[in-house]
Amino acid sequence: MLTGIAHLWLFDSSINPAPTELYGESIGPPNALQGDNSNNKTWFQGHFVDPQTAKQLTLVGVPSKDPPKVHGCMIAEHDTPSYFDLYLCEKAQIAFCAFGVKRHGSGDAMELESGKLTPHRPACAEVKDIRFSTTRMISGDRAQKHLAKYAPSALDAYKGGGDAVVCLGALSIR
Repeated sequence: MLTGIAHLWLFDSSINPAPTELYGESIGPPNALQGDNSNNKTWFQGHFVDPQTAKQLTLVGVPSKDPPKVHGCMIAEHDTPSYFDLYLCEKAQIAFCAFGVKRHGSGDAMELESGKLTPHRPACAEVKDIRFSTTRMISGDRAQKHLAKYAPSALDAYKGGGDAVVCLGALSIR
């Protein structure tokens, strides 16, 4: 199990499209999202550090290719969940995967929890459970300064428009 601190930044897919490839492997949403995930217009990227082991991972979350089916009576109108396929990378390769990770919460603050996981992909170890909770959120100029320091290449993606938002919080992976 890994437990540590993550900082995740959000992208608007209409301005910065989600990646469809990561370290030479095809990932990402199909061309047209359908069903329970068709309203998902964001994706995210970030870093994770486990202070006990000094393990560092890069995270990429893209709209799920195969989100779980959720009955309408289980969803409040104002809190429709979105689902992501999450890739955790180490040393320029995909190390762990979690599929159908549920994002909920209000506004840009991210709350992530693994739901029903899809079958194992041979390219990576499957994550059994993942939890992330935003404890601090920064935006605007402060977020841009944060990205300039910790992720300068991500900052370049915001030059086309959109507000930078960074969510900081605890992340646990089992």
